[in-house]
Amino acid sequence: MSVRVMISPALRRFVDCEDEVEVRAGTIASLLTELDRHCSGIAKISSASGKSVNIYVNEKDVRTLMNGQTEVQDGDEVFIVPAISEG
Repeated sequence: MSVRVMISPALRRFVDCEDEVEVRAGTIASLLTELDRHCSGIAKISSASGKSVNIYVNEKDVRTLMNGQTEVQDGDEVFIVPAISEG
């Protein structure tokens, strides 16, 4: 399944990656593993639970779905953005 992954400009300065990458994956966890092959350093700033980043599948936060086990399908759009906390 081909999934379109968009990476926030704020994160691209930490990884060697284009702003959009197409990967084949069945879950968010496998997507992150595959994405690390295309984007050097993405594994260091991301996790399936989204501790350093927020991950959205078709605008739905994976934390409200099944985290890393959230399934992705052909044509889905995944957005990876920095996690922002109030301090």
